[in-house]
Amino acid sequence: EVQQLRERQQRYGPAECSGEERVAYLQSVAARLESLEHHCWLREREVQQTLEKTQRMADFELSVEKQKMQLVLQVKNNEIERFRMELDVLLQQLHSLTCAPAAPPLASSP
Repeated sequence: EVQQLRERQQRYGPAECSGEERVAYLQSVAARLESLEHHCWLREREVQQTLEKTQRMADFELSVEKQKMQLVLQVKNNEIERFRMELDVLLQQLHSLTCAPAAPPLASSP
């Protein structure tokens, strides 16, 4: 890359520039390019870290919501189970009432 910059500077640079000036110019361009590449690398790393942090936060929030929903589901399942037990008791009582021998009529007093 530096060699290409040197060649371009020699082809397109001002004719009155000395070789030392051109080399100094190309070195400054190369240094600037290196600085820009480093800045770009830092920015990409920052973006990657931000993405990873965001993903971790989203995963954590999803996990918390799943736990909440599991608790809600467990509470509902418990309610259903209590209802079933109450219903079974009522059905047993109904069954015992329908299967019991009929009670004799009450004697009326004179």
